[in-house]
Amino acid sequence: MDVKLSLSIEFLKAFSHIPPSQQSKVQDFVRRFQANPKAPSINYENIHAASDKSLHSVRIDNTYRAIVSHPSNSDVYVLLWVDKHDDAYAWAQRRQLSINPRNGALQIVNVKQADDVRQVEAAPQNIEPKAEVTPGLFDSFSDEQLFQLGVPEELLSQVRAIKSDEQLDNESSVLPVGAYSGLLALACGYSFDDALIEASVDNPDKVDTTDFWAALNNDNSKSQFTIIKDAIELEQWLNAPLELWRVFLHPLQRKLVQWDVKGSICVRGTAGTGKTVVAIHRAKWLVEHKFTNPKDRILVTTYTTTLATDIRESLRKICTDEQFERIDVINLDKWTQDYLNKNGYHGKLILDAQKKDLWSQAMASAPSNPTENLTEQFYKDEWEQVIQPQSVFTEEDYFRVSRKGRGRSLSRKTRKAVWPVFEEYRALLNESNLKESEDFYRDGRCVLQENKSVPLQYKAIIVDEAQDFSFLALSLIRAMVPEGDNDLFIVGDSHQRIYGQPTSLASAGIRVQGRSRKLHINYRTTEETRQYADQVLTGDYDNLDGEKELLDRCRSLTRGNKPRIQTFANKEEHDKRLIELIRNLTAQDVKDSEICIVCRTNDLCSDYYQLLKNANVKPYHLKNDIHEESEDGIRIATMHRIKGIEFDYVILVCANDDVIPPPSVVSQQDNPIDMEAKMQQERSLLYVTLTRARKAVYVLSYETLCSLLPAVNE
Repeated sequence: MDVKLSLSIEFLKAFSHIPPSQQSKVQDFVRRFQANPKAPSINYENIHAASDKSLHSVRIDNTYRAIVSHPSNSDVYVLLWVDKHDDAYAWAQRRQLSINPRNGALQIVNVKQADDVRQVEAAPQNIEPKAEVTPGLFDSFSDEQLFQLGVPEELLSQVRAIKSDEQLDNESSVLPVGAYSGLLALACGYSFDDALIEASVDNPDKVDTTDFWAALNNDNSKSQFTIIKDAIELEQWLNAPLELWRVFLHPLQRKLVQWDVKGSICVRGTAGTGKTVVAIHRAKWLVEHKFTNPKDRILVTTYTTTLATDIRESLRKICTDEQFERIDVINLDKWTQDYLNKNGYHGKLILDAQKKDLWSQAMASAPSNPTENLTEQFYKDEWEQVIQPQSVFTEEDYFRVSRKGRGRSLSRKTRKAVWPVFEEYRALLNESNLKESEDFYRDGRCVLQENKSVPLQYKAIIVDEAQDFSFLALSLIRAMVPEGDNDLFIVGDSHQRIYGQPTSLASAGIRVQGRSRKLHINYRTTEETRQYADQVLTGDYDNLDGEKELLDRCRSLTRGNKPRIQTFANKEEHDKRLIELIRNLTAQDVKDSEICIVCRTNDLCSDYYQLLKNANVKPYHLKNDIHEESEDGIRIATMHRIKGIEFDYVILVCANDDVIPPPSVVSQQDNPIDMEAKMQQERSLLYVTLTRARKAVYVLSYETLCSLLPAVNE
């Protein structure tokens, strides 16, 4: 019978921790194993005291052993673990590979830990009569309900022993991913039915607990195991063992990727919940399973060019050449300009310096005796928040338009007095053949509507970071693809809105009612970092469709140290601590590429680039280019540039009250409502920065800490 080979996520994690000098030997073994696991040169050894007799040790060299499962009467081989000899044997003695009888998932169970729990429960308990027993976190749910969530029977006692959220977090590495998600949902107050949805575990009518091949092909198994199809695929895994996102999706993520619907989908989730991963896999799934004609194309778009570049590189890693050729990855500004140019419209995108100059000229038209004290910033905000989004082109339009949320009312007389400024600014744009992004979006939609007889370019569009798109941008996206099955896949999080103003999908004609889902589990940051980052966020946030969004029910899979917040007397002490911190981390074998210094402005990035060079520390400035992970150097990036990337360690420098937000942002605000909107944007920017860290966050400031940051320690 044909040999079937599978790789567990645990094997890849273990492999990534082996010293690079030894990894090549493991790679050579795995290649030989994949070619023929029955070869005489592969010596299977039984593991003494192992509870699972299907587990065997195989020799890699004098030091390392791999743990393989080969169930009897089966043609399936599963690579489970790799480690030094004694450690590998100890791991195997505690593990059992089995098929869950409820959902058919293949699961690695720590049976030794489960036995320890049962022994403690069975031991005589000397409890004083009046002692109060702490109830278990899941006492109100039956054993059968816990089984339905994917809890293995072997771990039932262990789950029953959980009495706090922290204990549940500690079990996250032991429990199957789906089961942990379901239990977490119950702990957060979900109903059992909602927890089943969160666990995304399917419970078939019949499960054959001896059919390991069927179990490997079960959707419930695919968050922990992958089937190796050929040597090329195996080679890709061995060369990038930590890129687990390429195939090991959470069950709920996989369901969203494969959700076949009549209409559009919205996926929400706070930082680190894997929204972009879902979007990337959705693109691959659509071209592979839904839009399979060689002429069918889909678009993946986002707000910035840097994010588009990062997504393009990620798609290249999971798609075949044919699939990748049919997926366009372009930020919306560039797509719109290219489309308009092809249709005879040749406006140029205005630069910030040009915009400043045109506004100075337009202000000459401001009334000399205004009825109100209206600053230049008022006119700019009025333009961005009222005139542009609502396509106001005439004085009469301006008299009728809604100014809800602007913080002050304007009489008809005042509107008439200020209108010439907007009229002049638009005239100056036209004279210079310049356009703002909003003009491009509006014009692009008009051209699409005029060309109704021309077939639309795309079958589907995937939108990442949708919270940063304006009403006109979303309206254009709606016009770019015909309404139909799986037409739009919208991904975003209002807590990370660092550009633009809130708008709703429905107002732009994108209907997702009944097809909107939220991801709650944070796979990136530690729980300590997540909690700290959440404290930065105050005020109301939306669910991308006009309703209030809450931060409750969100948790991280891992725990670690609390963020370290330090404020120094002066900049010299601050900078000295930064260099010490970097040297301490690199002395612990942390790679340069896993440390990122984050600054509020580009000027600060330049300053710290030079500071590192002067200290004989190699810097690598992340600008608007691809993040080359293979390049040496401590990363330096702005708070805006770091979006979409992640690092083991994030160091936010100069987190001072006079730096975040920059004084120019504060001084320009015209009224309390605009000021609060800008402060909320700064909070989101801080939130984005803090949540880029996988292991730890350091915040350094001098004189006065930014008032938007909680001072958890000194």
